[in-house]
Order: sequence, then C-alpha cells, then structure tokens
Amino acid sequence: ISFFFHSWLFSPTIEVLADSDEENKEEECVKQIQQYYIKDESRPESDWKVECFNYTRIFKVFKLSHSNLLFIVAEPVGETERCEDSLIYQKPSRVSEDDEETIVCSMAQNPRKRLRPYQCYHHDPREDDSQCGCVNIKASVMSVMIAVVVVMWQWTTQPRIEILCWLSTC
Repeated sequence: ISFFFHSWLFSPTIEVLADSDEENKEEECVKQIQQYYIKDESRPESDWKVECFNYTRIFKVFKLSHSNLLFIVAEPVGETERCEDSLIYQKPSRVSEDDEETIVCSMAQNPRKRLRPYQCYHHDPREDDSQCGCVNIKASVMSVMIAVVVVMWQWTTQPRIEILCWLSTC
C-alpha cells in the first residue's frame, strides 16, 4: 500500500468485463393482475358472485369509513368442494406471448386514471391543530437573537477606540 500523493493521482484503473452480454441482459416480462373496483362509493358495501362449476362463493366487500381499507367476507354457497379454477388472483401472473400484445394494446387504449382524494388527511375533532403549520420559537431563543442584534448594532455605531478601551478596561 502506497500513501504517496503521486500514487493517488496516477493509479492504474481496473476494468471488469462480463463474460457475455446475455448474462447481464434484463428479461422483459408482461404480467397480468386482476383488479376489482367498487363502482358506487356512496354505498358502504357491495357484493358479487364468483361461480366455478358446481361451487359458488359470494364475496361481500365493506368499505371502512375514514380510511382506504376494505373488509372482504367470502361465504360459500351450495356444495363446499374446492374450486379447481382460481378466479381471484393474489399476485401477478405471467402472460403468454400470444396474449401479451392484446393486453398491452388494450391497456394503452383504456388507460386507468387515479382520482385524487377530496381531502388529503382525515381530521379528528380531538386533534389540536391550533399551532399546526406555524413557526414556534421559544422566548429564550428570541431573547438571544435580540441580544445579538443589539450588541452588533452597538458595535457598529460606536467608534472603534471606545470599544477597545471598553474591552481592555482603560
């Protein structure tokens, strides 16, 4: 190890190259996800049926007030056999190459728009917002600031000789 200044400026550079470009290439993948929307937001609840061969399940969705949370209840109706087809996906699934173009085109033709909430935050009546958003400087900080301003003003207005005599107690 050399700690000379010259060695820091003119040190050799080392380049590391990959064996092949294909190892570092990112794989493009189109994934599909199922999304379900509550259309009527004035109603606090909605329900829909998911049917599968001889097994039906009713989903009830309750929107919790003052939050963006949903409470989902699934009730089996009829026979309680396990459904072979999973209609409600929990995570994104890979799309085949044949369906990829149609999905991408349909998403481009019908883009989803995010609606802004009417209010950014929910207001709680117990919350004390009397000092919210204003600056609060304590009196001790203000007194120090005033003292510094007064001393600086006195120092700039008095002649220099008087200040030197005052500092050395002439």
